[in-house]
Amino acid sequence: LGFGTALSLQKDGIARGTAALVLLGEGEERAMILKDKVANALSFNKGSSTQDYPSSLMGSIALLRQTYLDAQWYAQTTNREMDISLAAWNANKGLPQIFEVGDYRSALRADRIAKEFGVNYILKGGGDEYKRVEEIRKTGSSFIIPLNFPKAYDITNPFDALNVSLGEMRHWEMAPANALMLHNAGVRFAFTTD
Repeated sequence: LGFGTALSLQKDGIARGTAALVLLGEGEERAMILKDKVANALSFNKGSSTQDYPSSLMGSIALLRQTYLDAQWYAQTTNREMDISLAAWNANKGLPQIFEVGDYRSALRADRIAKEFGVNYILKGGGDEYKRVEEIRKTGSSFIIPLNFPKAYDITNPFDALNVSLGEMRHWEMAPANALMLHNAGVRFAFTTD
C-alpha cells in the first residue's frame, strides 16, 4: 500500500502499554525500530485477560478512573512501596495517549474520563462518529478513523432483507461520508487501514 512506517502496539487489554514506531522494510528487527516509545495505548476492552474483573463497560471505566487516582497518589507520596505498574503509568503520561473506542458513544465516554483527569486523548474511532458529529467536535480530540467501510448487504432475497436492520443500512450508507462530516465540523483526524 506504500506505507514505510507503522505505529505498532499490543491490541489487548485496557492499559495496553506503549506503542513503537517501526519501519516496514526488510532488515534486522532491532534496526527497524525508529522509536520504541511513541504513544501510550488504552481501551475499554479488557481483551484476553483471564481475570473476572472488569466484566462490564462500567467496570472498565471504574478501573481506569481508579488507576488514574492511584497513579496521582503514587506520584505525590514519598512513603510508599515500589509499584512498577503505577511507576510505568506515570512515566508514560507525557506520551500521546491513544484510546481505542468501538463507537461514538465510547468516544464520548473516553472524553469524560480525559476531562476528569486532564488528559488529551487521540481517539481511535469506530467509523460512526458522523452520528453525533457536533458532540464529537466538542470533545476537542483528534481522531484516527478507519477506512474499512461496511460491505453492501445481499438483500436480493426478501427473507434475507428482514435480517438487516434500518440502523445497519444507514451505517452502510453513511460510513463513507464520516471523514467529510468530521472535516466539515473541524475535527482533526488521520486514517487507518486497521
